[in-house]
Amino acid sequence: MTDSVADAALVVARWLAAVFDDADLTSAWPLTDEPLRLALAQSWVMLEGDRVDVAACNRDVLAGALAEADQPASPFWPEFSGWRIIRWREVLPDFVTDAGIRGTVTGEHPEAPDLEAVWIAHVDTPVIEGEPIVVQRFLVRQTGSAWRVAGIGGVLPVPGWPPTETPRL
Repeated sequence: MTDSVADAALVVARWLAAVFDDADLTSAWPLTDEPLRLALAQSWVMLEGDRVDVAACNRDVLAGALAEADQPASPFWPEFSGWRIIRWREVLPDFVTDAGIRGTVTGEHPEAPDLEAVWIAHVDTPVIEGEPIVVQRFLVRQTGSAWRVAGIGGVLPVPGWPPTETPRL
């Protein structure tokens, strides 16, 4: 495992521990790449846009405050962060959300110099060359000297109204 892959895997491990083992998105947020933070915030603002308290806010300002690395920067942070963790628990495999069965596998490298892919698999998954395995991909971006979780599932977010994502990398 190269240093960059090892560093990226360590960031994903720290991020997963904060989000799922400690239920603490506040600690994981600085480990999250800014475009992912903003796209997640925009998604929540759109979802909750019919509420009077959310609709009273400028959506760009609210999403920007929720996307700040240092939280809580918004009074909506506790609700947003709690909902986000619950939602991920609903859609991600148990081997991602449960530390007792979480394992890391190295795989292909995206064709981008600032990205690495980290694969999370069930700890008991046999890895046999040439045989497919079930994994959850995380993309990790190097920004300066730090690695940050940039995408879940092999795609990168594209912030906007609505937020979208890149093709699979």
